[in-house]
Amino acid sequence: MAPSLALGTLISHSSPQNLTWASQFSEQFRAGVLYPRWMPDSFDGLGSPAFYFYPPVPFWIDALVSVATANLLSVPYRLAVTTALILFVSGVTMHAWLRQTTASATAALVGAVAYMAAPYHLLDHYTRGAFAEFTAYALLPLVMLAIRRTVEERRWGLPLLAGSYAALLASHLPTALLCSVTVIPAYVLFSTRSPARLLRCAAGGVLGIGLAAAYLVPALALQGWISSEQLWASFYRPENWFVLVPARWGDPDTMRTITSIALALAVLALGLCVVAVALLLRRSPAAPHPVAGPAERRRHGKVVLALVASAAYAFALEPLGFPLTTFLFLLFLLGAIEARGWLSSLTIAAAASVVKVPYGALFPLILLFCIIGVYTVSANVWDIVIMLIFGALGYAMKKFEYEPMPLVLAYVLGRMAEESIRQTLLLSRGSAAIFLSRSIAAAFLGTALAVLPLPVVAPPIRAAIVKLGGLEET
Repeated sequence: MAPSLALGTLISHSSPQNLTWASQFSEQFRAGVLYPRWMPDSFDGLGSPAFYFYPPVPFWIDALVSVATANLLSVPYRLAVTTALILFVSGVTMHAWLRQTTASATAALVGAVAYMAAPYHLLDHYTRGAFAEFTAYALLPLVMLAIRRTVEERRWGLPLLAGSYAALLASHLPTALLCSVTVIPAYVLFSTRSPARLLRCAAGGVLGIGLAAAYLVPALALQGWISSEQLWASFYRPENWFVLVPARWGDPDTMRTITSIALALAVLALGLCVVAVALLLRRSPAAPHPVAGPAERRRHGKVVLALVASAAYAFALEPLGFPLTTFLFLLFLLGAIEARGWLSSLTIAAAASVVKVPYGALFPLILLFCIIGVYTVSANVWDIVIMLIFGALGYAMKKFEYEPMPLVLAYVLGRMAEESIRQTLLLSRGSAAIFLSRSIAAAFLGTALAVLPLPVVAPPIRAAIVKLGGLEET
């Protein structure tokens, strides 16, 4: 956020609309119009019914920032401050949810930082200027926290669920709709199977829709006055942005690259699932918990199923660049694991388990990643053959205890040395005497020539010294 805070809101896809609407919305808000719908200065003074259709919550937040700062900041700088504030709030809400779900301060902090640092935020802010979607991802963890509190029948759980879900609907409707049929019901079903608690969660959702009706009803009732058919064009259809859509693979090179990356990500997801299963089933004699019983194993099975489902969704069905990938992994890898204390920090535990994996099981995965990486660079099968040849050469060097570091240095520095030698010989018109024309060059060259025979000469000399030492002792 530093560039925006220093320079103000930068140019992006939606920055003109964001700046114009923020200026007019906050001005009317400060004048006492709490829900401005008509933007009188848009379209050269003709006006625009923007907020009969566009969600108001992001601009309410900006209007509150305008009031708090006494409207001293210019609109570009104020909008940048509002965006930074929303990003901070997203970390706070994620930390609050994970802290209550995992009962681990470390997991909550790691999850909150990871959520705030998701690269998609950069695309959302600096390229797309998606102010509304940026706001929605600050509210989504709050909805999850409210679901948790509602399921556990804690105080203010139901009102928090209704309010947070209403705010999500009035922030970015596409994100709210997508989460309403994927993440939210999945988390509710994961948290409870009790009909009474499910009914409470459903009631919270219905109340949230009712609270958001002030925005939803006009937006739905006035659809005939806008060109909504443009939203169903091919460019805006979500199924055309999935990773595995054949229409996106027109170019063979692009197809090979996407296939390689998708395969690598799928293998990585599978590896994460394997690590999770290993952590679930592993019970050392010194472990503080006893061997898991049938009920706990069923609970662990649900977690593993969630891992596999989230990996499949993220890497096979997910629209390119959509940040729900990050949220799903936080949801299923941090938020949903609360029954036992076997994962206080997923990253540390996974790294430690990888170290303990037998080499026989780890080697095929390493080889597969190497093949995928080499093929992705140039899409040439011969590169894989060269990689295998050098792999066999490395194995032979290790088998015969040949030090590989000189070969690596020669491979890295050899090309530069050859180019320098050619340039030097060109300057001297082919005379090798130039290498001895400087004392420092002659000294280095003499040292190299003196060291060169040492591997052959040193062992006999060492053996002779040892033998003489043994004769003297006798």
